[in-house]
Amino acid sequence: MNMPNERLKWLMLFAAVALIACGSQTLAANPPDADQKGPVFLKEPTNRIDFSNSTGAEIECKASGNPMPEIIWIRSDGTAVGDVPGLRQISSDGKLVFPPFRAEDYRQEVHAQVYACLARNQFGSIISRDVHVRAVVSQHYEEDIHKAFVIRGNSAILKCDIPSFVADFVNVISWHSDEKENFYPGTEYDGKYLVLPSGELHIREVGPEDGYKSYQCRTKHRLTGETRLSATKGRLVITEPVGSVGPKLTSGDDSRTVRIRQEDSVTLLCPAQAYPVPVYRWYKFIEGTTRKQAVVLNDRVKQVSGTLIIKDAVVEDSGKYLCVVNNSVGGESVETVLTVTAPLSAKIDPPTQTVDFGRPAVFTCQYTGNPIKTVSWMKDGKAIGHSEPVLRIESVKKEDKGMYQCFVRNDQESAEASAELKLGGRFDPPVIRQAFQEETMEPGPSVFLKCVAGGNPTPEISWELDGKKIANNDRYQVGQYVTVNGDVVSYLNITSVHANDGGLYKCIAKSKVGVAEHSAKLNVYGLPYIRQMEKKAIVAGETLIVTCPVAGYPIDSIVWERDNRALPINRKQKVFPNGTLIIENVERNSDQATYTCVAKNQEGYSARGSLEVQVMVLPRIIPFAFEEGPAQVGQYLTLHCSVPGGDLPLNIDWTLDGQAISEDLGITTSRVGRRGSVLTIEAVEASHAGNFTCHARNLAGHQQFTTPLNVYVPPRWILEPTDKAFAQGSDAKVECKADGFPKPQVTWKKAVGDTPGEYKDLKKSDNIRVEEGTLHVDNIQKTNEGYYLCEAINGIGSGLSAVIMISVQAPPEFTEKLRNQTARRGEPAVLQCEAKGEKPIGILWNMNNMRLDPKNDNRYTIREEILSTGVMSSLSIKRTERSDSALFTCVATNAFGSDDASINMIVQEVPEMPYALKVLDKSGRSVQLSWAQPYDGNSPLDRYIIEFKRSRASWSEIDRVIVPGHTTEAQVQKLSPATTYNIRIVAENAIGTSQSSEAVTIITAEEAPSGKPQNIKVEPVNQTTMRVTWKPPPRTEWNGEILGYYVGYKLSNTNSSYVFETINFITEEGKEHNLELQNLRVYTQYSVVIQAFNKIGAGPLSEEEKQFTAEGTPSQPPSDTACTTLTSQTIRVGWVSPPLESANGVIKTYKVVYAPSDEWYDETKRHYKKTASSDTVLHGLKKYTNYTMQVLATTAGGDGVRSVPIHCQTEPDVPEAPTDVKALVMGNAAILVSWRPPAQPNGIITQYTVYSKAEGAETETKTQ
Repeated sequence: MNMPNERLKWLMLFAAVALIACGSQTLAANPPDADQKGPVFLKEPTNRIDFSNSTGAEIECKASGNPMPEIIWIRSDGTAVGDVPGLRQISSDGKLVFPPFRAEDYRQEVHAQVYACLARNQFGSIISRDVHVRAVVSQHYEEDIHKAFVIRGNSAILKCDIPSFVADFVNVISWHSDEKENFYPGTEYDGKYLVLPSGELHIREVGPEDGYKSYQCRTKHRLTGETRLSATKGRLVITEPVGSVGPKLTSGDDSRTVRIRQEDSVTLLCPAQAYPVPVYRWYKFIEGTTRKQAVVLNDRVKQVSGTLIIKDAVVEDSGKYLCVVNNSVGGESVETVLTVTAPLSAKIDPPTQTVDFGRPAVFTCQYTGNPIKTVSWMKDGKAIGHSEPVLRIESVKKEDKGMYQCFVRNDQESAEASAELKLGGRFDPPVIRQAFQEETMEPGPSVFLKCVAGGNPTPEISWELDGKKIANNDRYQVGQYVTVNGDVVSYLNITSVHANDGGLYKCIAKSKVGVAEHSAKLNVYGLPYIRQMEKKAIVAGETLIVTCPVAGYPIDSIVWERDNRALPINRKQKVFPNGTLIIENVERNSDQATYTCVAKNQEGYSARGSLEVQVMVLPRIIPFAFEEGPAQVGQYLTLHCSVPGGDLPLNIDWTLDGQAISEDLGITTSRVGRRGSVLTIEAVEASHAGNFTCHARNLAGHQQFTTPLNVYVPPRWILEPTDKAFAQGSDAKVECKADGFPKPQVTWKKAVGDTPGEYKDLKKSDNIRVEEGTLHVDNIQKTNEGYYLCEAINGIGSGLSAVIMISVQAPPEFTEKLRNQTARRGEPAVLQCEAKGEKPIGILWNMNNMRLDPKNDNRYTIREEILSTGVMSSLSIKRTERSDSALFTCVATNAFGSDDASINMIVQEVPEMPYALKVLDKSGRSVQLSWAQPYDGNSPLDRYIIEFKRSRASWSEIDRVIVPGHTTEAQVQKLSPATTYNIRIVAENAIGTSQSSEAVTIITAEEAPSGKPQNIKVEPVNQTTMRVTWKPPPRTEWNGEILGYYVGYKLSNTNSSYVFETINFITEEGKEHNLELQNLRVYTQYSVVIQAFNKIGAGPLSEEEKQFTAEGTPSQPPSDTACTTLTSQTIRVGWVSPPLESANGVIKTYKVVYAPSDEWYDETKRHYKKTASSDTVLHGLKKYTNYTMQVLATTAGGDGVRSVPIHCQTEPDVPEAPTDVKALVMGNAAILVSWRPPAQPNGIITQYTVYSKAEGAETETKTQ
């Protein structure tokens, strides 16, 4: 079997996986456990992993199984993958990780390698698809665009040349001209410029003006995302035609290969230049023939000049295409082979199977994708050399259990599927539990050898001596029995043992589930003896293994001889001390002979035994074949099967597709000598196509050689289609089968219109498909009725065609099986049923499964209207009632069946009023209500409206609460406490509003007052008493009956708590409340708050009202009083205000009390001066007089305490005139002058001066 190199690599997995797959084999199989299973891939790595060295990559591989499988990464040669520091590592969760790396660290064996993921547990191993890892090192590259030479009027193609080392990763994304024109890949096939799917810029009908432009391409690297503008600019070199020029291909070859992925767009180029401008035609060869058909252009397949563009390629587009270019001068052609690849996928059916021992097991590998190059199978990670899609195990044995995998491959990718084979029932292969040991003894006594074996099923035990089965005779007796625990005990009795009885004894325990054996030597003292050896026949090429059957003990040596020469005498022969001879790859010429075994003991005694070896040669057939290519019908053909090698006599015969050839087939065979046979076909027929096999047999075995014969056979019907009629809605199937060679292509077309003649291709849709010639129409409808054409064409002859009529017999059918219809009560309604199908159709009406007869109720009328597709029946109701809410059913019947449709008639009206309105719970401001849902009038209730009002108000002054129609409980909020309310409820649907329910009356619970007392006034009564007056809160905020008030007061601007006093409520309407607060501090600001209370509790505190008590007199005098004498009549007095806390009010003025010190104690003599400042000047004082002074502060409450007296004296001044001046003449020259001191001396008088002058004199005389 020839296999690609890649496949051979995988076959070498045996070395690495053998230990993994076959680790330990237990001889006893356990019953299958549903919870335990072999590995299955959950996440299998993709075929290709390309990554940049700057990003790195992680490859995930996950498998499930019980127990959880172990994940191992291996190379394509099967060796396990380890960590390479910095370049490759295997993470704890089984990922194969390639970290980012520097360009200089690139290693081909790491970064350009084929890996696989192996998952294993105790039930088997599976290997993933091939994972081609390719790391791309970022390196500089440039794109070039070369000149394109073009004859005017032809089309030109500019190619963006991308360096080969990045070509797999770089794609053209746009083209740009130097005139700022931008061209992008798209679907505009009619313009001058087109960016082809393969990246070229296609320019049609080139003119001279195109030679002045230059073009650049822009590319994108799919791994790094880098975009790049080409380094060079391309341009067109346009030549004017000189005379006529025949087409010349510019691609340089006439045959190319294109490979594209399914669903991608593909470009098939046919670049040629000619004048006149040539005409391009594209053809596709019919597969397996030399015939071709013109390519049909449509929305998916376009031709632009000579370029063929196929969008969304499908596998069927694969094949050989021919482009033919012609003009009036000549023609050229170019072939292109297109392969559309589809992703490979595989699936094994069944994915798991449990098979009893000895029963067959079949695994079928179902695969898709294109192309499929090889199919191969593995078991537990080892290749099993099977390459067919179906794997059959004829008789399951214990070693067959495990994981099986089917691999499909092509040159680009691979896919795998796995399945598990479990053993059913119980399997215990034989096991030797007790056995005899090697023994050495003297001749004479009897020998007893024993073997005990177990297993399920119970094994049979047989005995051998030196490889030859022992049968019972007069000296050898074999017996066995089964113990109670199911073990088999077998024994071998040898009577009066001889030296010749010595040798290698073996007991073999065998059952259908396995074999176990034990061997040991029995040595009997005696001379050497060799038992007779039978002639040995072996096929050439095999290996001969034979052991000399020696008895006697002790034996010193065993040798083999041939022609008296001791072996080995060549490299193929190996001789072992125990007497075993091995000859590899035996050949008749060199190895067929008589071999002699010689056994000796130390005394020199010897024994000899001869073995005749006959080498048989298998037949060898020289390969043969029919003439190249398929044969034509009627052609004469012969085959010669020559067997130059192999033993005579030879038996040679022929088969066709595995069947013996008889003469009535028109084929004769005849022997040619002893080593040949000729097969003759006088006139080839279609039935002769197949595989012809020559079989050669001799005593050595059987060989064969097969060659195929293909016969060109025009199509012929296997199953010609005929007219068919199908029930509408059924799945129609019309078979159209033809054979021939090549296999005909069977297509279906549908006639245009209602008559045969012109046909068009069937449009692919969800319900119409053609599979292997069979036309399937799922859920066939009237629109599918018509004439159909089946054609079978294979290029031989004109083909076959058959026209059939497909008719659709339609039982009545209602397109709408059930619908709802609504009507308002009291209004008319019309119910309509339209039945499609073959006419005549009769329609009856039922109401709630009872026949509806309009005669019994004149409100109902039935009318029928015949339509082109069926019948319309209308049921009219003049005036709907509530009883018309029912299920109306129309039953249609025709010759092909019946159908029914139902209309759920819903007569709608306003709801009835809700009832059973009751209070579930209430508080001061809310009430919880419930009610019973009324009849909804057959229209879902949209909402309920709860209406409520105060008991004294009218229903025109109401508040509303709206609740959803699906609920029957609601809470009404924003009520006032301790208030009587009336509440009622109405229901509303899409039709209207119900009547109001009966009203319920409730009184809401009391709450603490919510309002603050009003008109609060605080006024001082005296220095220690204040009067507080206020009015109640607004009546609506009492929330019950007010019992009294809490009046709180405290010093302002402190953190102390309020001291509260309680005042009972005065019931007299509008009367003011008051309270006197006593024993307060003098002239101190107090904060006063008031809250009302009822039996529930206290309401909110009022805002603080602040007020001072009446002012008192200062309790301390001004301090630091001081006086300063200014003049003889003025003194300045100054002081400092008393401390603020002792002022007991606002100091408005100061009083200075003063008097001459000697008059101080006479209150009447004291003087007072008021001033607002902290100093003053006293005027008009007596000169040179000591004064006493005090200062006091004055508030609105009166004068305060006086300061300690202080004293100051006025300055001296000139005295006043003396008083009581008297003169007494004492003589003619003397006058006695007397006087009293001045009333105000204004100081201490130091002297008096007396002035005198004569009367009339002008001068005075002064006497001191």
